[in-house]
Amino acid sequence: MRPVGLVLCLLACTDAPDPGSAFVGAEVCAKCHPGAAERWRDSHHDRAMQPADANSVLGDFDNATFTHANTTYTFTQKDDSFWLRVSDPNHDPAEFSIASTFGVAPLQQYLVPMSGGRLQALGVAWDARPADSGGQRWFSLYPEHPPQPGDATHWKGRAQTWNWACADCHSTGVVRGYESASDTYTTTGSEIDVACESCHGAGSTHVDWARGGAAANDTTYGLGVRFDPADPNAWVFAEDASIAHRIQRRDTDREIETCARCHSRRAALTSEWAPEQKLLDSHRPALIDEDLYFADGQIQDEVYVWGSFVQSRMYAAGVACSDCHDPHSLELNAEPDKVCASCHSVGRFAQTEHHFHKTNSPGASCVACHMPTRTYMGVDERHDHSFRVPRPDVSAKLGTPQPCASCHADQTAEWASDAIQNAHGKTRPAHFAETINAGRHDGLKASERLATLAASSTHAAIVRASALRLLRGRLEQKHLPIIEQSLKDPDGLVRLAALEAIAPLPEQLRTDLAAPHLSDATFAVRIEAVRRIADSPSGRKHPDWQKALDEYRASLDSFADQPETQMNLALLETALDNAREAERAYDRALELDPSFGPAYVNLANLWQTQGHPDAALELLDRAATTYPRNAEVLHALGLLRIRSGQRDTALELLARAAELEPRSAQYAYAWALGLHESGNTERALSVLESAHGQHLGNTQLLYALTTIARDDGDVEKAMRFATKLVEAAPDDPHASTLLLELTRSP
Repeated sequence: MRPVGLVLCLLACTDAPDPGSAFVGAEVCAKCHPGAAERWRDSHHDRAMQPADANSVLGDFDNATFTHANTTYTFTQKDDSFWLRVSDPNHDPAEFSIASTFGVAPLQQYLVPMSGGRLQALGVAWDARPADSGGQRWFSLYPEHPPQPGDATHWKGRAQTWNWACADCHSTGVVRGYESASDTYTTTGSEIDVACESCHGAGSTHVDWARGGAAANDTTYGLGVRFDPADPNAWVFAEDASIAHRIQRRDTDREIETCARCHSRRAALTSEWAPEQKLLDSHRPALIDEDLYFADGQIQDEVYVWGSFVQSRMYAAGVACSDCHDPHSLELNAEPDKVCASCHSVGRFAQTEHHFHKTNSPGASCVACHMPTRTYMGVDERHDHSFRVPRPDVSAKLGTPQPCASCHADQTAEWASDAIQNAHGKTRPAHFAETINAGRHDGLKASERLATLAASSTHAAIVRASALRLLRGRLEQKHLPIIEQSLKDPDGLVRLAALEAIAPLPEQLRTDLAAPHLSDATFAVRIEAVRRIADSPSGRKHPDWQKALDEYRASLDSFADQPETQMNLALLETALDNAREAERAYDRALELDPSFGPAYVNLANLWQTQGHPDAALELLDRAATTYPRNAEVLHALGLLRIRSGQRDTALELLARAAELEPRSAQYAYAWALGLHESGNTERALSVLESAHGQHLGNTQLLYALTTIARDDGDVEKAMRFATKLVEAAPDDPHASTLLLELTRSP
């Protein structure tokens, strides 16, 4: 047998997975790697999912009850099994067995077997914290807005189905086994928890290497993926330096991307991914999108770690997850501030002059300022991993969180900004937050600012990619050099976002830009290129078209159980002029989730283009009746009602859509035009001005405000908005002409 003392399965990456390698299980790995196995046992990975038994179940199943939103949950134990009884006023009581536990701290969820091979995650969880910390209780994961039966997020809904939503990241070697014809799962896996091969890849070839078998001469040790081990001695302080730098080269990307597959907000591109693949060959991570991240990149929704970490200076300097965390126990390598001190000089940073607080006080802690927490799932505090310098000046402008408030809740962001300004005596540099915020809310000159940010060489790839995505719909001829530059960027995330950005461009220009990426080295980029040129006859003649199209179809087929996937398939078929196949995909999306608004709207649009307006109207009318709070459906139905001459009914629908989704400039615009055409000009202007307050640079709103005020005889107001319009669109000759005409008005 070959010596294995140095083979920690934490070595430098290899290429493609070995198709002949099979899963062997953690116990086999432990025979040669007892130290790593011992640290892994009882870790959060080891206990990510367990069969429900007396050892794994933490919750109170001693006939305990919990009532929320008129529903009572009763938890009981019968011999060695655990049960849930659900009672509500609208249904007969129902009893369900508990199949598995999900997680251990600070909360534990439970999985219930349902028909079709599904496991469903309960929306009621056990607070596993100590009682003196508020724990040891049942609580709702949706305390303010409990999902209703039929909603995708209800515990019986598709969004809570373990087989597709949870299994990949809580178990090892998962094969989802979805059967589309019967809408059932036969899901299998190598191990129920997150074990060795979740990160290191299937291990049989490595075992063969270790035993001196056929793989004995394999220089990769038979491993599908290898990581360079973290070495604390690799970080040294240069003379008079206060921050250490790496002196030994280490390939950190593979390690970070392996962690990212589960520790990021992302969408899988294939159900058959392996740790050996690069991240963008298996998943599509979220960017700094509204409602996921604040404009300055701080975590907002449950986005986990990767998206904030890759914004950081730490990431840019070559820091990887295992520089701070033990990859097997998952614990920090030392106490938090001592971890920071391994690369940041105590003599400079652990001083009052730096942190403004008394030594050893809570405010003096590194993580208090540089890794603020946000609570998810009711009780789970998670640290932002962007390690950003606190910017209360940005918070004062944009309303983003600022860490000073965690201790100084009675003080404003302006107070904190002044305190930092007075201490350091210098103006803070510009922050990308203002550009991202302008892009989200149609800020003045947003397109120029976004283009500049996208072209910046000093910002992280995820920031540049986010700027490109926001540039979509604002592209002008002058921005094309930046798009072309971004399409050549070495980072696949930037190329991917650049392809998203060109979606509204004319067909031939879009095709010319996208077609070369049908053979891009990165899978996510290739299939995005397919989406961009699917409607282009010339693009479909490209020699790499069919292969890339087949890849995209295979990706969609991997997730045929999701309504979003069926809608993407329908959009593809529509672009390919396969209307019948598109209709089938929309129908399938609605079979999977009858509340899925985009499918109703897109199917209605398809029927209209086919000359069936009455069928489209009937479809949307039925959807609006069934789902009266779906703003997208209400808006689409309102527009159809206007076309059919039912103006009063249309106005009610457009008003409800705008009120349900007040951040939508488009919904406000449509409602206001309807009001104006009905003679209610005063109300129309009020709606437009309110929307303009949220979207200062939205030219559609400004055009409407200018022309409606002009037609109403208020030339002064019209000139005010026309001036803003020219400022927002300085290259638009129509805006300049409109202002000139108003200036010449008597």
